[in-house]
Amino acid sequence: MAPNATIMLTRGADGLTLLQSDSVVEQPAFRVNVADTVGCGDAAMGGWIAAVLAEPQPDLVAQARVAAAAAAVSASHAGAYAPLRQELEGLDG
Repeated sequence: MAPNATIMLTRGADGLTLLQSDSVVEQPAFRVNVADTVGCGDAAMGGWIAAVLAEPQPDLVAQARVAAAAAAVSASHAGAYAPLRQELEGLDG
């Protein structure tokens, strides 16, 4: 139905995958001190959407990195947490 759609698969501590047509991008999870995993998938989705809206030309590698960083920052806080963009910039990985 949508052959050019991009699909994100999250795998928790095992990272995430972005799929688009014949492109597959594997993004490892960032290592952080985990306080809580509630909302990490939502944070990853929000980070991905924010990356797409900020830079509409498809850079799947950059989009995957932002999504994984958002999930990692969220995991480092207790309870559901929506990270700020500047919090994503300092992660190594």
